[in-house]
Amino acid sequence: MEYEGKSYGSGATVEKLDAHSRYADAYTNALLHQPSRDNLFTLHYVDAFAGRGEVHLPGSAEIVPGSALQALEVDNRPFDRLLFIDSDQQNCDRLSGLIDERGDRFRSTVLHGDANLELRNFCSWLGGSQGRMDRAFIFADPYAMQVEWETVKAIAATKRADLLMLFPLMSLRRNLKRDDWPTPEHQVALNRFFGGDSWKSLYSTGGNTVVREGGDREIVDVYVERMREEFAEVVDPRRTLGSASDGSLFTMVFGASNPDAAQLAARIARGVFNAASGIQGRMRLK
Repeated sequence: MEYEGKSYGSGATVEKLDAHSRYADAYTNALLHQPSRDNLFTLHYVDAFAGRGEVHLPGSAEIVPGSALQALEVDNRPFDRLLFIDSDQQNCDRLSGLIDERGDRFRSTVLHGDANLELRNFCSWLGGSQGRMDRAFIFADPYAMQVEWETVKAIAATKRADLLMLFPLMSLRRNLKRDDWPTPEHQVALNRFFGGDSWKSLYSTGGNTVVREGGDREIVDVYVERMREEFAEVVDPRRTLGSASDGSLFTMVFGASNPDAAQLAARIARGVFNAASGIQGRMRLK
């Protein structure tokens, strides 16, 4: 098969897909005997930045399944409904073709649109009376800082969804200047991502100087504390994905919104983060 897309990714790509696959498998296994006669619900999977369904890593001829295909391949307790969102029409067309080849059109929807808008629409439905018996696993793998705080807050408010999100450390560092306040444009983007100006706590001021103190650990801490205000349980793996040599410094964060199942979901997430492995090693977030 000739690959028509561009090559992208790194060790972080492999590692995040490993974590995603492990959580999807463990999450559905935990619900293996659900729904039951006394506990009826539909199990949803939502991929907010689904891409084209396949990943071609640089320097390799191998094409590996992306998160969307991984979710479709869960077979022990398959997802009942899958929603794939992407802002690129070509990605949507390619993913739709792969879904059709697999015969999974009956349970899959591909939406060409804005991930924040479509996710909030889904969460509004899930958290309402129509979705009261449903549960969802939401995966957000943004290209940079696209996930808005209002979207994360909407996921938590459903009380029925788990969120696994790639945390864009590299993009945040570019916006959070070391020796001065971020530009006005970057401040708007940071406020949208953090849901306010909590990121300002990273800076110290004195006289005419403004300095950002700390490093990656402190950036993640600010966001995780915001998540803990909304989710029943939050898991922070306290490490990055990939390595510094290729600039692929990311981490992942996890939030469980259902108070009744949050401890189990968090336990699964901790196990996943401990077990997931990449090709470039791990760096601790100290």
